[in-house]
Amino acid sequence: MRLFLTSYQKAGTHQIMPALLISEDIVDRSGNDMTTIPRRYGTRREVYSEGVKTTVAELQNFGGKIFGHVSYLPEYYEALMSKPTIILVNVRDPRDIVVSNYYNIRRLHFGKHRGHGHLNFYDHVAGKNLMDTDDPISALIEIEAARWPHWWGWLNLDPENVMVVKYRELRQFPNETVAKIKEFLDPYELDLAPTVKRLAPKTYRATVRRCIVGEHKELFKPHHMELANRLFSETLDRLGYEK
Repeated sequence: MRLFLTSYQKAGTHQIMPALLISEDIVDRSGNDMTTIPRRYGTRREVYSEGVKTTVAELQNFGGKIFGHVSYLPEYYEALMSKPTIILVNVRDPRDIVVSNYYNIRRLHFGKHRGHGHLNFYDHVAGKNLMDTDDPISALIEIEAARWPHWWGWLNLDPENVMVVKYRELRQFPNETVAKIKEFLDPYELDLAPTVKRLAPKTYRATVRRCIVGEHKELFKPHHMELANRLFSETLDRLGYEK
């Protein structure tokens, strides 16, 4: 039996991967989740077919345990199910992901290499990078809201094979959540205490910050909250988060 862990970027990768002793990585080469980003950022509008083929082959052939920020495509699920495989889907409140991306881009962009940072696209209408615009948080909300539907498919699969794990529950109820994962992963064996211990935030990593649940409530202004709750409405419903 194989184990595949997928996660939206900034959803707590460096929390759950070490906890489950997963180090191998796979890359989604399709560009699938970038095809619906607002046109002013100039991203590719079509799925990269050769990238899909490469990712499918890797999903078919890996052994043991592997992780990847892999959006959902039916071809990917079929590739995984070509061999006995258990899937964990690690999710986080998309509003908190916006905050995490915002601070990560700031760290990489300001005072270093302008334009660097995941999602810090060049806005062809404004004539500047996202972080140099008047309201980068609103821009990130719009981008993330356009990407999330490409991940919904993981949430609708056979619960016999797929378990959704929330970042919030790992942070707030680690013992109970790890116990549920242990039960689901049978015949994988997890030692509860060491696994919970490995969930501790890795704040020494450059890409790991405060690891706070609900951090968007500190940063978002009223218009950000309204925009996020509107654009993320279906995603929040599917993930079980309150607006």
